[in-house]
Amino acid sequence: MQRNTIKLTRKTAQAIVKQELGISGAALVREDTPSFMQRYTMKLGVLEVTVDNGAYENNGCFLLKLAHNFQGELRIYIDPKTLAENDEAGDRYRAECRREMCECCFKGA
Repeated sequence: MQRNTIKLTRKTAQAIVKQELGISGAALVREDTPSFMQRYTMKLGVLEVTVDNGAYENNGCFLLKLAHNFQGELRIYIDPKTLAENDEAGDRYRAECRREMCECCFKGA
C-alpha cells in the first residue's frame, strides 16, 4: 500500500497545539516511530496530547489526539496546507467507527 504521508515538524506540531488547545506545545517530544511517520506527544494533566502526520490513516491530514488513560479520545483532523480543521476527514472516521460497531453488534446475533 502506498502511503499518502505528509511531513510533520515539531514547529508545526507546536503551532497545531497552540491553535487548537490554546496552550504552548513546547513540551512536545518526538516519539521513536518508523521513518514514514512523525509523532509528537506531551502530557497535559491526565491527558496525553499527540500530534502525528496521519500516516496510519493515510488520509493526508495531520491528527491531533487527546486521550485519557486509553478510556477515550478526541480526534481532530488538520489540513496540512491551511492548518484548519478538516471536517470531512473527521466525518469519514466517525462513519467508519459506526460501521465497525454495527458489524460487531450483528456478529453476535
